[in-house]
Amino acid sequence: MPNTKNIQRVENLTDRVNTSTGVVFLDYKGLTHRQLEDLRLAIAEDGGSIEITKNTLMKIALSKHDVEAVRAIDNDLTGPTATLFIGEDIVTPIKKLADFMKKNELPKIKWAIIENQFVDENQVKNISMLPSKEELVARLMGQIKAPLYGLAYVLTANVRNLVYALSAIEKKGGGEANG
Repeated sequence: MPNTKNIQRVENLTDRVNTSTGVVFLDYKGLTHRQLEDLRLAIAEDGGSIEITKNTLMKIALSKHDVEAVRAIDNDLTGPTATLFIGEDIVTPIKKLADFMKKNELPKIKWAIIENQFVDENQVKNISMLPSKEELVARLMGQIKAPLYGLAYVLTANVRNLVYALSAIEKKGGGEANG
């Protein structure tokens, strides 16, 4: 008979899985406590969180979310596992994880569920190479502004050319300068 602490933990994990846009499972073996805390803080800045989870409890939580998920990953969810829960922005926490992995060569990605699809380590790394939401918004704003700047440049071109022509005439001595 499961104890109330584990039942509560499974309910918490189920809620986290259901409300997250993505869940990445990591093998954190070899990380020091300090490194794990640094990773937690870096990811928390972007709306994600990392928890050390028991594999059996996570399997139960996943089975409440998607029974097929447990069948597909039953053999892969072994050993020490840290779980990265991703908030609204998918790319930025994964970018932070990838940067941390480059620097420390740990943790290792086991697999992930992102927007209810199974994703392997290579696909997670590909996601980390995508531009962040802020970068995409900045690019979009630049694309929206570009025609307006072009229009403003064209509309002021005649006035600017007139000023250049009058300035050239004045330099040649064809006109009188006031002042």
